[in-house]
Amino acid sequence: MEQTVPMWMVSLIIVFAVTLAVAFGAFIYHHGVAASYYEEWSHLQGKRVELERQRTPLTARAAFLADERANPILDRQAMIESIRANNQEEIVAIREILLPQHSASLGEIRMNTQKHQEAILALLADARRAQGDLQTEKAGALRATIQADSDRRRLREQVQEQSRELERMRKEFREVNLELENDIAQRQERVQELLDRIDTTSRELTSDGQLLRAHATSGFVVINRGRQHQLPEGMRFVVYNRRGGRNVVKGQIEVQEVHGNIAVCRVLEEYDPNDPLIPGDHIHNRVYRHDEVKHFVIAGDFEQFSSREIARFVREGGGRVDDALSTRTHYLVAGDGPEAEAALEQASLLGVTVLSEQQAVDLVREPLQFRIRTGMTFVLAGTFDEVSASVIRSYIRASGGVIEDRVGDGLNVLIAGSGAADEIAEARVVGARIISQSELRHLIGGGR
Repeated sequence: MEQTVPMWMVSLIIVFAVTLAVAFGAFIYHHGVAASYYEEWSHLQGKRVELERQRTPLTARAAFLADERANPILDRQAMIESIRANNQEEIVAIREILLPQHSASLGEIRMNTQKHQEAILALLADARRAQGDLQTEKAGALRATIQADSDRRRLREQVQEQSRELERMRKEFREVNLELENDIAQRQERVQELLDRIDTTSRELTSDGQLLRAHATSGFVVINRGRQHQLPEGMRFVVYNRRGGRNVVKGQIEVQEVHGNIAVCRVLEEYDPNDPLIPGDHIHNRVYRHDEVKHFVIAGDFEQFSSREIARFVREGGGRVDDALSTRTHYLVAGDGPEAEAALEQASLLGVTVLSEQQAVDLVREPLQFRIRTGMTFVLAGTFDEVSASVIRSYIRASGGVIEDRVGDGLNVLIAGSGAADEIAEARVVGARIISQSELRHLIGGGR
């Protein structure tokens, strides 16, 4: 196993190396100074030897000249002494001035060396701290990497689980969709069967009044029933006449303005443009009686329609909706839930007739006398908020009908939603039959 050198030993080695380098530098410096002094001394020794060598002849010559020229020799000797004195002064100056300066420089060098050593030690301490921080960062990065790998694995498992759940839901949706398609097909077959059984011409109809005036161009008629006959606004009537012992249903009207003995009604539909509504035609409503108003109570939850929709159907059919059961109640429309169960118990005590959702709707609403034949052309106009437009199109195509883009010649039926007033006017001009979305919804089973 690799052994780690202690930091104090590394620091001691560094200090020793720096001190050795400083000492070696000082040694080299002083050695250089000494060498220069020595070289100068050698040069002076050489000069001294040379001068000694020249001294003998000069001494001889001085002796020779002493007699004749004593004064010049003395002058030269004085000059030599002066030179020697100057040399001695220079030596003293070197010893007293240069050497202290060199000592001061050496002290400064030592001080700078010590500061440099302290800076190196500080840098080493910073390096150790930085190394520790780096190790901490590496450990944190390693933990983050491990956590990220764990999170990726967890997210991958979640994605796989959600993919499996999505595939399961898709499978369930396909199964439910298949069941719904089969249910729709069965409902369409049932509706067609019921439509095949309806024979409007032979059904017994009772007259609840007659048309007094008919304005074919304006789409309004006047009937001989009004406020005195307990006629409410919004009630709908079937218009029919009897020919050859058979009842011929000609269309539908809706009460708009109620006066004393008469009422103005809007023509909702004329089944045959060649057989328009005329004065003398009879009107019929399953619930309305001019001398008696049927009272309904609606309780519970329903599958096909809401309580509010059933109440609207009752009012349109001439009935009155009460909040609670009483002795004047004729019918209880019972759905599901605790409210319906409590109402059923009370109805049994009061002897009130109980109707299911479908029975109530069939009672208060005149069935739609309509059958799609192969090749019939249809146009959908307006906003469909009661039944989905896609459900209507599927029903029409499944029954053999053809859907057109706009109203034109040759159109058979206009399916009118909300806000389709212009298309309704155009359909009346071309003689097309007009069916509201609520009527069609009732026909196809209330699909949305």
